[in-house]
Amino acid sequence: SSFILFTNGIWQGTVTITKSGTTAITVTYQNKAGTSNGFYVSPAQLDYFTFATITTQIVAKPFQITITAYDGYGNIADYTGKAELNSPKGIYPQTTTPFLDGIWKGTVTIGYVGTTTITANAGTKTGTSPAFVVVPSELLNIVISPSMATITVDAMVEFTAYGYDALWNEIKLVGGRWAVTPNIGTLAKLEGPTNTFIAGTKAGSGLITLATNSSS
Repeated sequence: SSFILFTNGIWQGTVTITKSGTTAITVTYQNKAGTSNGFYVSPAQLDYFTFATITTQIVAKPFQITITAYDGYGNIADYTGKAELNSPKGIYPQTTTPFLDGIWKGTVTIGYVGTTTITANAGTKTGTSPAFVVVPSELLNIVISPSMATITVDAMVEFTAYGYDALWNEIKLVGGRWAVTPNIGTLAKLEGPTNTFIAGTKAGSGLITLATNSSS
């Protein structure tokens, strides 16, 4: 509210309303009051974008996001244009379809693992999502390193297993069971991402494997 000064019972002046929607203006003096007719205040032009919270997502799996366009006063803007989408290592699609009543809901895909953000741009107007995490998809490949080793009788060698999804994003292995065939030596343990092979007393060749369907 503010005070105004009438001249000969009349006041003419400029007012500013920052909240969009249907409203009216009321003038009061002591116990007297008068109210204008109702009228509609439109939002101002686009000033920035905001994103709804994005939960943890799976790499290369489409997920929905919601972007809202606001004016400089915190009102949802009547924006019907498009926005460019950016993420540090890429995102698809790179452009939205037109906004509807200042809001865009659509599906995007991110092809890399890690903590990331999405930014929407329309000219100089911009907005960035809160950070969220993209995790690997299901375990598809296990690679044991070294892939080949030659050692002497009664010697030892350590092996490490790495898990990967379909895009070769590394996945932490949990559980699993090591095995050596044929019986050319022993393993220090049966589970875990690393193991030590102890050669037997006879020369020969064999295969060391890790079987698991668990990851984290």
